[in-house]
Amino acid sequence: DLLHRGDARAALGLRAQWFPARRILTGLGAEAMVLHSMQLKGTLWPQNSGDALWAQASALLWNRLDVRGGYLFGYHYVSLFGTPHLSTLSTVSGRQFGHVNTATYRVAYRQPFSHDMSLTASVDGYLAHPTGDPFSHSLSLALCFRAGLDFLLKRF
Repeated sequence: DLLHRGDARAALGLRAQWFPARRILTGLGAEAMVLHSMQLKGTLWPQNSGDALWAQASALLWNRLDVRGGYLFGYHYVSLFGTPHLSTLSTVSGRQFGHVNTATYRVAYRQPFSHDMSLTASVDGYLAHPTGDPFSHSLSLALCFRAGLDFLLKRF
């Protein structure tokens, strides 16, 4: 089935962002999306189609601290990579849920070193509550060095 499967994903959403000229609060954002997953052929997923709603709010403080909170409600929804926090599939073989309710949060701090280099530390959390299961909490920590270097190979 893996060679002959056909999956489709679709998303439609809105995002609003506001960047006030303030010292502490330097950005506010909100987004909402409707998501759809569909299995075109094969039997890799137990459901042929599913839907989800996603909403998120964010704030940027001091132009360095990014704080986000989101919520996903899914009905027979399968995320692109089968992520258990955002999907009605379980990591236990053959197990599935009718609904999934997942609250997410993210706190990230960015320290720029120059115009095109920075160091970012972030914490991502998922508080999932699938139908019939107790709440589960997962945490992800990351430290990223970002460099967007530009160079000229030859001047004409």
